[in-house]
Amino acid sequence: VDLVCGSDDFETLCSLVSKFDVLASSLSSGNWTFFAPNDDAFASFDEDVLDGLSDSRLKKILLFHAVEGEEIYAGDLSCQQSDDSNLIEMANEKDTRVKCKNGIPYGIKGAGNEVPVEFTEVDIKACNGVIHVVDGVLLPPNYLE
Repeated sequence: VDLVCGSDDFETLCSLVSKFDVLASSLSSGNWTFFAPNDDAFASFDEDVLDGLSDSRLKKILLFHAVEGEEIYAGDLSCQQSDDSNLIEMANEKDTRVKCKNGIPYGIKGAGNEVPVEFTEVDIKACNGVIHVVDGVLLPPNYLE
């Protein structure tokens, strides 16, 4: 959280995570992989939808950007679809799917996303994990329900 909140590129994400003390505290300890939407990602997201989300739904969306207990680097991401090894279980217990082109991971997709969000920067080492910057907000299934 400190690395994200210390950057001018993640003001929206920092503000949203900071609303939840327990979440901010959890992300600051233990091992995590975090797919961090930058401010441009939030700017392209429907502001009315974001503002209309209950705290419970917003927290689920934020947890859908985190993998608890492991550091997953870009080289660890699998393109293999036949055995579902390209699925990643996120901290909200929902899966995302690694998207690949020519055998190389380029993004990740939640069930609520029409198109994958793409990596803009990968493998940023933090004191307790790794951060991958993404150009969109990952959405779990039925995120408005």
